Amino acid sequence: MILKPILGVSELFYRNDLRNLQELIDRTESYLEKETVEFNKIVETNASKLPEDERDYYYDHMSEDYFKLSDEFPQTIRQSMFLQAFFSFENVLNDICSWLQKKREIKIGFKDISGQGIIRTKVYLSKIFMVKDTFDSIEWQHIRHYNSIRNIFVHNGGYPVNDKKEHKQAIDQLDHLFVNEDYGKVYLNKDFCYKVIETINKFLFNLRNEFIEKKL
Repeated sequence: MILKPILGVSELFYRNDLRNLQELIDRTESYLEKETVEFNKIVETNASKLPEDERDYYYDHMSEDYFKLSDEFPQTIRQSMFLQAFFSFENVLNDICSWLQKKREIKIGFKDISGQGIIRTKVYLSKIFMVKDTFDSIEWQHIRHYNSIRNIFVHNGGYPVNDKKEHKQAIDQLDHLFVNEDYGKVYLNKDFCYKVIETINKFLFNLRNEFIEKKL
């Protein structure tokens, strides 16, 4: 279904970007799964040809490559995809605010509001244009938590700060992520990025409907 650009042209471009990102996630996850399966087959085949007393050494030798395929590569990719999705979401909210300011001929822009990121655009839309319901939704609550996860990756290298309430709340409330006990870092499961995209899409759909209701 093609939606009329109620939120500005950037909305359509952003939805297309999300579709492309989701396709890239699909292909990348599928590729890594196939590579891991193929790697295990090769390792087992080679190990079966070795004397029994040499197999443990061989497995140890190959463990680093297995760790990359099963752990490092998936986490690097998922973090990158998540950050790209969230970065684009921040930009589209900025674009929506600028578009709405121009459309309604309002002197105050979102950059005149104190704060930064999605919190600033939320304040702008809710205070200047009385957009309320969308920011009371469960999707917005999750997006606030995604913002905390984003900050953990960008500012803390993936390590949550124990005494930061927002870090703990995000980890406790969101699905498809966990803190790896061996490394103390936030790890993302396979479905995490899909959930992020689903949540953002629903949020934008709700925002769109509220704009229509308020005749913005």
